[in-house]
Amino acid sequence: MSTRTVCTSVWPRTISSSFRLRCGMLVAKEVFVIKMRMLFRVLVLVAVPFGSNATAQLLSQEQHPGLLFNASDIPLLQERIKREPYATWWRTISARVDAAPSVYDNDRAKARQAKSLGFAFAMTGNEDYAAEGVRLLQEIVFPPRGGDMGEPHLEGDVVALYATAYDMLHPFLVGDEQAMTAIRGSLAEEAGRLFEGLKVGVGALKYRLHATDHLDNWHLRVYGALGLAAWALAEHEGYGGSGPEDWAGRAIDVVTRALDFQIEPEDGSFAEGPFYARYAADLYMPYLLTLKEKTGINLFADAKLRKMHLWQLNLRLPNGRRPNIEDGHIEDFYGHYLAAVDPIGGVHRWDWEHNEKGLYVSKYSEMDAIAYFDDRVSARPPDWPPTVFMPAAGDAVFRSDWSEQATYMLMRGEHGRARARGAGHEHPDETSFILYAKGEMLALDAGYINYPNHHKVNSGRNHNLVLINGEGPPLFMVGDIALGGGNDAFLENFYSTKFMDSGTVTARYGNTDIQRRVLFAGKQYFAVADMLSSEEENLYEWRLHGNGGGTSGGSYKRQGALARWTRDRGELLAYQAEVADRNFSERDTVHSFAYAQELTHTVFRVETIAKTADFLTILFPRGLNEPEPLLQTLASSGGQAVEVATKLWRDQVWIRERLADQIAIEAESGVIVSDARMGFARFVKGRLRALALHGGSYIKLNGKVLVEADAEIELSLAIEGRAASGYVRGSDSGYFLSMKLGQTVEQLRHSGIKIEESPTAAAFELSGAGALDLSLGEDQAQDTAVAIELGRSPIFALYPTWPNPFNSSSNIRYALAQDGRVRLDIYNLVGQRIRALVSEHQTAATYEIGWDGKIESGANAASGVYLVKLSVGPKLMTRKLLLLR
Repeated sequence: MSTRTVCTSVWPRTISSSFRLRCGMLVAKEVFVIKMRMLFRVLVLVAVPFGSNATAQLLSQEQHPGLLFNASDIPLLQERIKREPYATWWRTISARVDAAPSVYDNDRAKARQAKSLGFAFAMTGNEDYAAEGVRLLQEIVFPPRGGDMGEPHLEGDVVALYATAYDMLHPFLVGDEQAMTAIRGSLAEEAGRLFEGLKVGVGALKYRLHATDHLDNWHLRVYGALGLAAWALAEHEGYGGSGPEDWAGRAIDVVTRALDFQIEPEDGSFAEGPFYARYAADLYMPYLLTLKEKTGINLFADAKLRKMHLWQLNLRLPNGRRPNIEDGHIEDFYGHYLAAVDPIGGVHRWDWEHNEKGLYVSKYSEMDAIAYFDDRVSARPPDWPPTVFMPAAGDAVFRSDWSEQATYMLMRGEHGRARARGAGHEHPDETSFILYAKGEMLALDAGYINYPNHHKVNSGRNHNLVLINGEGPPLFMVGDIALGGGNDAFLENFYSTKFMDSGTVTARYGNTDIQRRVLFAGKQYFAVADMLSSEEENLYEWRLHGNGGGTSGGSYKRQGALARWTRDRGELLAYQAEVADRNFSERDTVHSFAYAQELTHTVFRVETIAKTADFLTILFPRGLNEPEPLLQTLASSGGQAVEVATKLWRDQVWIRERLADQIAIEAESGVIVSDARMGFARFVKGRLRALALHGGSYIKLNGKVLVEADAEIELSLAIEGRAASGYVRGSDSGYFLSMKLGQTVEQLRHSGIKIEESPTAAAFELSGAGALDLSLGEDQAQDTAVAIELGRSPIFALYPTWPNPFNSSSNIRYALAQDGRVRLDIYNLVGQRIRALVSEHQTAATYEIGWDGKIESGANAASGVYLVKLSVGPKLMTRKLLLLR
């Protein structure tokens, strides 16, 4: 393969600055005289080795109809359109052909109508439909005769529509030789033009589309269409020195090379993103289905293509749609086509049927759906876990279950092919995420709008990540044209257990090392730890784009470190650990979920100036009829800690400072000490029920060890009765792990293998990573550090009131470390005590009492800010409380 010196999407160090300048001047000179996307196609050409060319197909004798269906299939199709869902699609086609416009906007509109008319003729035998379809085909003017179909991806669509319409109208054309010759000749001329190669280029620098090294959705659309034209004209003599065999060979060669180029081989991601995968499938799927029917070549059985279709399914939002990542809208996919041809077709049917928008069938492909969808294939849900990690694709999908009410997060960390070959459609979004729960998009990606406007939404600041000195990951530009985005990022150290899922994305940009670790705690909410390190002092700006505020249709408000985006069915609570010298602010910015849509929303920003910085955030999705959790920053040394509490459980989540040996946290359960870089503990009624540590070796409670290893490990464990399960990862060369959970460990299995306790120490010798399953003895928690004596507390604390603000009543919780006389009072801001809630001797314990918003006389207190004061002897603590009437 020859190599060319061109402007690449990533400047090699060996390219001189003068060459880069010449490339920039070239763009500046030419950008106003060529279409932007033509320029893009030339600038992204890079030399990439391809696999061997696909085997050329053999054209059989012409048979009409023979693309969507054969003549022998017509009785089956006529039977199908009498029942659902086929009947709905047939009604759409019938309404379209019976209410034809008097004037068509362009040749594409004519081709669409001709295809509908051809199918209506096949189903009804009504020759009026056929005559009108033939008339429209004869009016369509392809470029060889002076027509303009627009950019190549649109031209390919018209060719496919034209070929399919002609194929269905052929039986009628048999009686009109002149029209038959004209239509076949027009299609043959266009097929010859596509075979020769559409020219794309800048000025004098021109390339044939099929000869470019970069391959993408344009190639799949154009050459999928050429393949359909080749079958429609299998016995034609050809045009311009090429014939149907040449066209068919070129089609299968370019389509298979383009799929090979775009699809990441391990996890199946499509480099240009799920939207452009669907856009390409508009034409590659009909082509591959016809290829299978005509030749027996079944590319749907190809491992890479199957993985790409599975990747699409794994990315699905709980509402059944596809996320608007990269250049992309919230979209759907062709599960009904895959139902009959993919080995897990039933799962693809399930995916297609469980969509809040209904059964997805793209407009003007209703007849394809009638022909291709086989309702004899039974739908079945996925039989694999709902959380899916795809490290080669750079996608981590956290999902509580497969239902429409699932809690979902997609975190991104692309590298290699998955990032670089997205080219101009690639967004610099490493470490970013979206969050969907309670039937709502809650934390969003900025999306696409359309190609001319994607510069409004495709930079780092449009994503949920950390900006460094005002900049996110790099967006590679020549002039005002994006050629690619981001640096390589990597999804690592991931696991999924019954109680918790976790994963980390590592990246580097702005001369800063970034690590984002996510814990999906209880499959209910997310704890996000962002850890940044640089040799230079930087302004770090942590950003969260919530789907509220602006013109989004939802609301936004913030109180201190707690931001809240509320929509019709749910809301997102985002709480950051409160750290000194952090600046909280917000602003509105743009996003898009659909073509040409521009909405605005509010982004929550947290800024700090440092060389190293950690951000600890709780993302808690909540249904509007569900109780609100208590979110508060805990007193700690050596790091940051947050408590997330409900009436059922209390969680502590922490990050240890990079240079600290350990973190010590004051919580209601006691003093937690750990060397874990990130850790987690859940207590239910004072007893430890779950824990996790990442990048550490121990967790202690009140001075007593809960878990300890002789080397750094990652551990997640949840206790249920006399069993515990989770995950552990350590050195492959081996490590010792001891656990004192308040119940004796009677048996331990690691990756399904029974492990014996070390005879020389109360520890188990393990190696590597895998599932962890424990059989436990009777609960002995009352004699250990795992449980706090009923009601007792090791600390003196006045916890944040909850809810706050409130309008009817608010709960006040406080803890006493020792016995004493207690006063708990409500004061106004001028220092007057308006209500005494507690005035008595109490023993060391944790207490909770409510204030109903009334003063001592029983009258309602006015709206405003009040002070809650707790005093025990010389100790005094105060909290603010806002009453809203």
